Amino acid sequence: MRIKWFVGIIGLFSLCSLLLGSTVQPDSEWRLIEAFHSVKAKPKRYVFHLGGRTEEAIDRTELLTLVKELSSALQLPLPKHTSTKHGVEWKATGLQRNLYLRIHVLNDEPNLSRTHPYISIHLSGRGIPDKQLSDIKKRLAPVLKKYGVNSQFQFSIQGLIPKVNQTPCDTVDEVLMVLHAREIESLRGKKTASITAYTPLLSGGLQSKGNTMNVQVAARKSSGKGGVILTLGTPIITIEY
Repeated sequence: MRIKWFVGIIGLFSLCSLLLGSTVQPDSEWRLIEAFHSVKAKPKRYVFHLGGRTEEAIDRTELLTLVKELSSALQLPLPKHTSTKHGVEWKATGLQRNLYLRIHVLNDEPNLSRTHPYISIHLSGRGIPDKQLSDIKKRLAPVLKKYGVNSQFQFSIQGLIPKVNQTPCDTVDEVLMVLHAREIESLRGKKTASITAYTPLLSGGLQSKGNTMNVQVAARKSSGKGGVILTLGTPIITIEY
C-alpha cells in the first residue's frame, strides 16, 4: 500500500513538472487535473481546443504559408484546400500515438485580397496529457505568435468516479469546494448537474450575464456499472458530456 502511494506521488510530481514546463496555461491544466484526483476520479480522456483569427489581415500568399507552418508544427500532411459555401477551407487530421490531431483553417472572405482567416486546432487523447502534447504546443507557440492568434487553449478532462452512491449534485459541489469556486449559473437534477463558476485558482475567463466565469463542472450518472461521469473544462467544457 505504501509503495502504491509513493508511486502515485512520484507520478503526480512528474505530471506537475511537465505541465509547468508547458507554454500554454500549465497552471490551469494542472489545477483541473489536481481537482480530478482530489475527488477520486479516474481520467479517461482530455481535449485541448484553440480557435481564433489572425490579428492582422494577411494576403493569399501569407495564408498558404500559415497553413504550411501550422501543419508542420502539428506534423500533419499539408491540407488541401476546398471551396465550400463558407469560403475556402483547409483541413487535416492525424493520429500520433495516443493523440488525435485536427486542424481547420477557413478563409470566409475569399473575394478580398487581405483577410483574417479563422483557425481551429483540436488535440485529444486518453488519460492525462503527456510530454508529446507539451512538445506539440511548444512547436505551435511561435507560429501562433507570429500571426497574432490567441494561443490560449481551452482544456477539458473527463473520467469516472466509481462510487455507486455518489450523486451528480454532490460531485459538482465537491469539485467547487476543491477549486474554491463561486457558482455563477447551475442546472441541477437527479441524474445530471452542470455548473459554471469562477475560481481565483484559474486564469482568464468569459463574461456571462455580467459575471466572469472560468470553469465549468458537469456530472451525470453513469449508464454502465454505476458511479458518476465527471467533466471539467476551463473556461468552458469543449467535450461531449
